[in-house]
Amino acid sequence: MFHRTGPKEGGDPSSGEAVGEPTSSSSDIRRTRKRTLNDKLLHKIKSGLEEFCSKNMLLCDDNDRLAITSGLIQLKATEIKNVLLTRSGVVCTDDEHANLLAFKASKSWACVVGNQLGYLTNASVNWSERNRVNTSAYIEMNSNNPSSEEG
Repeated sequence: MFHRTGPKEGGDPSSGEAVGEPTSSSSDIRRTRKRTLNDKLLHKIKSGLEEFCSKNMLLCDDNDRLAITSGLIQLKATEIKNVLLTRSGVVCTDDEHANLLAFKASKSWACVVGNQLGYLTNASVNWSERNRVNTSAYIEMNSNNPSSEEG
């Protein structure tokens, strides 16, 4: 599912609709759209994140718990995406496969999802310094791009 971020042909520019910019193919349309948070495939990723976060919160030992940050959400979402892509039967159509491949787990997406899950809002959880160190180490150890740390 997508929502339009760019203008439509013949529309009012002040309302986000373009005047005179035809869209000739689905790839053109996709470049002006973002995935919605209620998308079926993204729901699977969000469910995996919820499960990960719940298990993390149940850890009794503070030395094992990770602080849930946008960087960690990005990393875990990418890991879940890769599992979904390799697991047979999860992605049924070529369009679903292409949509999942196009999913970037952006910083802004991670922030929105983290807030929806209740882990990035200031009042929801107070992470210890040890949790933050664990998260930094986890991201550094599991990330292909160490510069995309937490936020």
